[in-house]
Amino acid sequence: MVMSSAKDRCDREPAVELKGGFPWGSLLPAPGAEARLPPAAVGGRAAAPPREAAVAGAAETAILDCLHAIDARLRSGAGLASLAGTGAELRALLNAPGRAPRLIGASSLRLGVLALLAEAGIEQAAEAARQALQVAAEEGDVPLQLSCLALLGVADALAGRVVRADVRLGDAAFLCAHRDAKPLARLVVHGAAGLVALMLGEAERAHAELASATGLADAAGLPEAVPVLLLGHRLYAAAALGREAESACLASRLGEVCIPAGRGLLWAYRHLALGVLALRSGQALRALERADACVEQAQAGGVGLLSALGTLLRVQALADLHRGHEAREVFRLASPGWLAAGLNRLAAVARQELAMLDARSGARDRARAGLAAARGLVPAGETLRPLHRPRGWVDELEALLGGTGAQPRVRIQTLGEFIVEIDGRRIYDRDWKGQRTRMLLIALICEGGQKVPTTRLADMLWPDAEGDKALQNLKVVLHRLRRLGCREGDEAVSWVHVKQGMVSLVRGLCWVDVLEG
Repeated sequence: MVMSSAKDRCDREPAVELKGGFPWGSLLPAPGAEARLPPAAVGGRAAAPPREAAVAGAAETAILDCLHAIDARLRSGAGLASLAGTGAELRALLNAPGRAPRLIGASSLRLGVLALLAEAGIEQAAEAARQALQVAAEEGDVPLQLSCLALLGVADALAGRVVRADVRLGDAAFLCAHRDAKPLARLVVHGAAGLVALMLGEAERAHAELASATGLADAAGLPEAVPVLLLGHRLYAAAALGREAESACLASRLGEVCIPAGRGLLWAYRHLALGVLALRSGQALRALERADACVEQAQAGGVGLLSALGTLLRVQALADLHRGHEAREVFRLASPGWLAAGLNRLAAVARQELAMLDARSGARDRARAGLAAARGLVPAGETLRPLHRPRGWVDELEALLGGTGAQPRVRIQTLGEFIVEIDGRRIYDRDWKGQRTRMLLIALICEGGQKVPTTRLADMLWPDAEGDKALQNLKVVLHRLRRLGCREGDEAVSWVHVKQGMVSLVRGLCWVDVLEG
């Protein structure tokens, strides 16, 4: 029997379903041909007695069977509940001494992926990935190294270790230039970078990373199934940016893959993304319905990570619906599990949401305590960031609480010349995109700038229009006002709020001369 070279083994990619397959499994390095050999054939070790060699060979064959079962299930996207026994069997088989290094590396990576997806076990996933990374470095296995760094980056981000995640993915990006870094391996890194950016609240960067990954997949001519995972990521990113048309298109494409076939993992991911879109669009009840569907599908499919993310979305939607008691109860029940699993990032975000709920209801002392608790959940030196919210959402929270050092990002002068500056940039006539936008801002200021009924503003700006038509016009102009001064791709400053039919200028973010004092 002739062994293949390390490079030959790295060049081979695992088989991928051509239609409808979920490509998690295809994004994992193949176990390696040497894994099928008995210990005597690997690494120049002395030959074992025939009976021992047969036992060892049978064990390694059993390990390979576990790996292929995991890969097949991950590719199907139908859920992970059935893999609990397989994962336990694989861990038991690996405990025996004398296993081939590449077999250990391939197995550890898959156990890490299962820990992350099925159990939402961040530290378990990270530990498995570190073990696989050590093997990969010793064996010079570049694709395995890239997969491990990607998994570690995602785990670090979920744990709130943002700086470490950036370092991991920076190393991975550098390694992508290696001659043995095949397109599929580079795809893993770009996809992970996109996910990490999303978890950091940097949706624009995530969108760009995932676009790069999609372009790479197309250029490399990879099987059709490979971009399916990226399709889910891209939907999540578009939803986080509030891009309704793009999200609808991506959701339709993903639905064609997952819904007819009953692929619960993909289905849950789709519900999560569409729920985020609804949240960003101010449709809190729809967001809650999607969150419930995500949790239901994820739990049925044994996908703990999506269940956790869906639960966070429930907290956010309930907070926006001012159902504070329910939001707190969901958090109370979920947070011990999140913290035990290492999902500090989710727990911190949920605490922020409850703090915002308190701040908007006037319970500022409780809000400050909640914000302090949220900050205590992220590692020292890390920044508290939003998730499923605009980038300026935390700034808005701090502004509502006052005394946080937040500086107004919008300055409006009405005495004498009417001047608006956003982030130090003056708004000129050409920037308003219609006089109604300017008129809306002036009307809002004239009404005191706080809790002005939408019906009042609609009547002022469109006195002759039917009620529903006037309110629809107001919605459009409010969107333009929020986007005032934003260049293409810029995140809007959250300086205008609409809650329960009331429009307000956010104090702390917005300074108006006639409203001061």
